[in-house]
Amino acid sequence: MERLCIIIDSFVSKSRAPPSNPAPERGCFVYRTHRARRRRLRLDAGAAAGKRLLKVARAHPRATRTPPPALPRHPHDRGLPPRRFRLLTSAPLFVYLYTIFTLYVRNLPVSLTQLRPITASRSPRFREAAYAAIKEAILSGQIGPNQPLVEEQLAASLQISRTPVREALAILEHEGLIGPRGSRGLYVTSLTREEFVAMFVANEAVEPFLVRRAALLATPAQLEELQETITRARAATAERNTSAFLRASRDFHRLVGEAANNEPLAKFVLRNEERTDMYLMSVDKAVDPANMEASTREHAAILGALTQRDPEAAARLTIYHAQSLRERIAELFEG
Repeated sequence: MERLCIIIDSFVSKSRAPPSNPAPERGCFVYRTHRARRRRLRLDAGAAAGKRLLKVARAHPRATRTPPPALPRHPHDRGLPPRRFRLLTSAPLFVYLYTIFTLYVRNLPVSLTQLRPITASRSPRFREAAYAAIKEAILSGQIGPNQPLVEEQLAASLQISRTPVREALAILEHEGLIGPRGSRGLYVTSLTREEFVAMFVANEAVEPFLVRRAALLATPAQLEELQETITRARAATAERNTSAFLRASRDFHRLVGEAANNEPLAKFVLRNEERTDMYLMSVDKAVDPANMEASTREHAAILGALTQRDPEAAARLTIYHAQSLRERIAELFEG
């Protein structure tokens, strides 16, 4: 019995003994050598596969076709290919193709056919509608110089999102109708007396040229539109509606510029008219019923000269209209 126990103990002790060839521990020298050898074998196998693919590609009939004639070289050209091509000629095929992809395919410009077309029924129309509504509110006096232009309030009032409102405000700021006031946001731009006089003088110099061209180029439809603006101005004068009268007067000057077929000068005159009308709205004495009636009569006389195709008479009446307006609001021109 004692002998049997000794045999069992020796068997158990042998089974618990560590193996004679243990697995290399992670991080030891044997483990690192083993990993390096496996990595080298994979690289060798990949290089061998690449060489086989390159050999097959070179044996393809398309690769043996006659090269095109060489172009004349520059005197300072050493005859060497570019650096990227020298590198590619000695690389395996898969490296060659990958390099071509990274150098050329990923740097190609995006094709326009891949871009999604913009739907014109969304943002542009909302932006234009918001621009027209906010601009009309500014020119009519509904939004005063001391009232801030807040995107959230304007978007809620117009029942649209904030994005078209933000874009419309950017356009109005570019046109100079609104601008930042410190760090308190956007406000309606206040025009000084000197700026008002400068814009008035600029239009005074440009408009005779436009009416001369309009007398020669105006179509019957444009003459009818000009007559319609005079009708609206008379109705606004009878109702004592200052903003409606100024709107009709701006439309008259805009249509004269369009009839002259000179869009840059027409936009220039219209922008100055908008800014000067904002200044006149802030001065109540400048736009009284007497001045409205006088301006309407002078516009009607200019339209008569345009209808008779008399450019000199139209220019003379335009100069008279500017001088008459100067006399009626002389207090604004006195320094």
